[in-house]
Amino acid sequence: MNWYFSLANVQSANDRILQVLDRMDLPNIYRQKPDLLHTSSDGQKFEVSVDSLNANYSFKYLGKDKGVSVVTFIDMRHMQWHSTVISSAEREAAFVIDGLMHNDVVKSDIHSTDTHGYSEVIFAGTHLLGFSFAPRIRGLGKQQLYSFKSRKHYEQLGHTILPDRYINSTLITEQWDEILRFVATIRLKVTTASQLFKRLNSYSKQHPLYQALKEFGRIPKTLFILKYINEPEFRQAIEKQLNKIESAQRFSKAVSFGHNNEFIQVKKKTRKLQKLVAA
Repeated sequence: MNWYFSLANVQSANDRILQVLDRMDLPNIYRQKPDLLHTSSDGQKFEVSVDSLNANYSFKYLGKDKGVSVVTFIDMRHMQWHSTVISSAEREAAFVIDGLMHNDVVKSDIHSTDTHGYSEVIFAGTHLLGFSFAPRIRGLGKQQLYSFKSRKHYEQLGHTILPDRYINSTLITEQWDEILRFVATIRLKVTTASQLFKRLNSYSKQHPLYQALKEFGRIPKTLFILKYINEPEFRQAIEKQLNKIESAQRFSKAVSFGHNNEFIQVKKKTRKLQKLVAA
């Protein structure tokens, strides 16, 4: 009977549950707009004490121990539709598109991550696949803005925010057919985006396709930064959605065996709870 618990069957069963929840009215009250679904993803580090192909060292989070990172995807209705286990040494950005392409039940319109899930290549991939990418980037003020015209052109127009560098449109044009083939491979699910990115990253400095994707990604990235600066509601929506995935991770960690079956709570909340019980 073990074949009933294959990865494909478990994922299919989870998708069936999501289909039922998706048709219900109650979860959809969390949508700010009926035609917009905001999703997010984040990785959580776990120490691994047994031999594992995914386990690796991450001194920042695990010290001298080995561990893995569990990347979880959640939408604004608190539906967790995908998770994957990767090495703790890998960057989460390469796996963002894998989650967005995972099933046809949860169809994201805008997706948010923290800095670990962001790269200019991901901006390119998500844009060409029809997703809006809205990460929370650390040190946003140090990010460079790109344009197709010179900085002087925008100075003459009286713009306060000015571009720092040009977009190399020639490189994008030369590699456009390869870019479309790359996107079609992901869209048709011939292979996963993470596998393709790993291949490109292995010789990223020399590979023209990687450089062209990075150059193209600077266009939606620049537009995103300008929108992020200009619209407070947009910033709040990103922060709110990332808070949901972080809350889900804290709950998961609290009830896991890694905490010896103990619930972890902030002291202030515990005191409030004690006062309510006393009352």
